[in-house]
Amino acid sequence: MANDGGITKEFLESALKQPIDKFEVKSGSNLGDGYTCELQSVDVWTVGKDEPQNIVIKCYPTNVSRQAFLDAGGSFMIELEMYKTMFPELLKFQEDAGVEKVIEIPAPPMIHGRYISPDERKNLPSPFKAVDNNIIMPDLRTKANGSYRLRDKFVGFDLNHYYLVIEAQAKLHALSWAYKCKTGTDNLTAKYPFLRPKFEKMIKMMQPLMDANYELSKQTIKDHPAQVKAIEYLQSIQKSSGGLYWNFEYGQTALGHTKDNILKRPLPAVENEKPWDVVLHGDSWGNNMMFRYDEQTGRPVEVLLVDFQMSNEGDPFLDICYTLYVSVVPEVREKHLSSFLRVYYDTFTQICDKLSVPYLPGWSWDELNRRFHRAKIIGATMCCTVLPIILKNLDELTNLDSAADAEEQNGNSTDELESGANFFAGLSKSEKENPILKSRLLAVFTEMVEDGIL
Repeated sequence: MANDGGITKEFLESALKQPIDKFEVKSGSNLGDGYTCELQSVDVWTVGKDEPQNIVIKCYPTNVSRQAFLDAGGSFMIELEMYKTMFPELLKFQEDAGVEKVIEIPAPPMIHGRYISPDERKNLPSPFKAVDNNIIMPDLRTKANGSYRLRDKFVGFDLNHYYLVIEAQAKLHALSWAYKCKTGTDNLTAKYPFLRPKFEKMIKMMQPLMDANYELSKQTIKDHPAQVKAIEYLQSIQKSSGGLYWNFEYGQTALGHTKDNILKRPLPAVENEKPWDVVLHGDSWGNNMMFRYDEQTGRPVEVLLVDFQMSNEGDPFLDICYTLYVSVVPEVREKHLSSFLRVYYDTFTQICDKLSVPYLPGWSWDELNRRFHRAKIIGATMCCTVLPIILKNLDELTNLDSAADAEEQNGNSTDELESGANFFAGLSKSEKENPILKSRLLAVFTEMVEDGIL
């Protein structure tokens, strides 16, 4: 038995290291749930067992344009290394320090993983199959594995969902900071090169998409001139803001831009400010988080972060502002913002105290709020460039493989970078009004204008 991705009995037995009686494969995600890899849900009956083992297999796309995007940033390899290397290290250093109760990583376990690099793929003795690059994990959606599920992205995070999310982000960030302190590691990217961002080529591929999304965002709220002007200002400094927060040179130095002066109403610079660098999730929108619910009340009680393909070492507010301005209900964000930040501050502080490490340089409640305020510009950037894709009308969603195949068949370019750029440029095209997108954009850019960010 096999599917188009190449999942076979032999593959499963090798990966799971168990003899298999039978297995069933079905699609592991719905159209619009994810935008990079393929996900297959597999029920596996091992020999002698009546109940199946429920797993999901994240596979590499076979389309050249989509592969080129993943290869450009090393995304698949990054996620695999997070599970294989980073997470075990974040647990081991606690055990080595004699911590009585280890602080768990808010992420699912990995069962098996493999990555074949682009150079290695060229020399394979047989054609590359999607499943040749794989990450296998428990299927969290099944009852046996906790009945976790996604929050509806069109609804967004309410108070209870986001409290769990920002606490989970604080745990990941604080554990990575404590690890650096305990191991004497000043820069994690030197020790773990996979955490070094490789955004230059990815952004070049995605620039047409980002440009299209800025225009679509302005068109969506065209009857609100102040907010449109805010997007125009954001568009004018997008390269500098991206370079400042994603730690690569994108023109900000030549323009003299800093995180403080890039705002519409600049902040005074803090003398000798030191960066706050931690391990980030990197792609912190709602569909990269799965929730477990209380069976009686229906209230969310736990969250696990998934899809670590954009993880890197950087400013913690990249994760925080991304989620707040892309996935949190606007009214909830406005009403409870201070209490959300307090959860982050208290959780981070408590973990540092428990693990007996110093706080981040200059750590204080006032400093956290200052750095958050200026990082809102990244929340606005992600809102403008991401929301038009994830909140796209359901009847306008694009099958990624079909769209990418069509782009290749058009023969417009044999260059992978240009082909990938053309593919991404078409993802957010829309011919219909989108009231949900409009209300989200208006809420964010009204706040940005009032706060002097844009």
